[in-house]
Amino acid sequence: MNATPTVIRANCPGLHAALLQAAPSVILADAPSAAFAAHAATAKIPIVCPLISDPFLPALVATYAHPGGNVTGLASTVGGMNAKLLDLTLAALPGIKTIGVLINPSSVDQTYFQKEIGAPAKDRGLAVIVDHATTRDELRPAFQHLIDAGARAIMVPPNALLQKVQSDLAAMSLAARVPLVFDAASSAADGGLLGYGSDPEENFRRAAGYVDKILKGANPGDLPVEFPTKFIFAINLKTAKAMSISIAPTLLARADQVIE
Repeated sequence: MNATPTVIRANCPGLHAALLQAAPSVILADAPSAAFAAHAATAKIPIVCPLISDPFLPALVATYAHPGGNVTGLASTVGGMNAKLLDLTLAALPGIKTIGVLINPSSVDQTYFQKEIGAPAKDRGLAVIVDHATTRDELRPAFQHLIDAGARAIMVPPNALLQKVQSDLAAMSLAARVPLVFDAASSAADGGLLGYGSDPEENFRRAAGYVDKILKGANPGDLPVEFPTKFIFAINLKTAKAMSISIAPTLLARADQVIE
């Protein structure tokens, strides 16, 4: 490590050379993609990522309890999150039988989400239809296919591409009167009906503790990946009203955020 500790925030896979040249004491990776890029560039400089999930094991960390390498941080998901998201969807849209899932298959966590949603959906008597979009041009046909196949709500897991086009998805959703359900509360503000997930801001605050420990000499491979402790459920009433969806008062009472 340097005599004067330095921390670099990595948010772009193209920063490999710059990161190594700066020789930081710790790299804070904004997202798994940045963590992968930094990890590919160095196996020695400690890396802290606040958004690790099961699909990234063991590529980034061997296990949550024993990371073992130069990467540690916080998990972005916990068991049962997808089941909870489905339950909230059914509470908001009672009677639906088919749900669509729009994924970007080029991202490993997206295909994992697809698999993870299958079992809880089956347990709840829901049919699941999946379609894919890897570019903006593929969004509209994929979205239309889900609707034509009978989807009465469309789930959108977190993904860089899909986050960039949320306004496009919201416009398609409103025109078709088929609501969007996001695996992130913040995305509900962009026109989705519901959003539920861990609080990334809380994870980033907690990541500062990892950076502090590493700067004080801790080995990242010995620092267990901790699970999120704060979750946010958001309902967009503007979207509900635009689609003539009546949200039960009991469900509204459970929301952490109501967008009006």
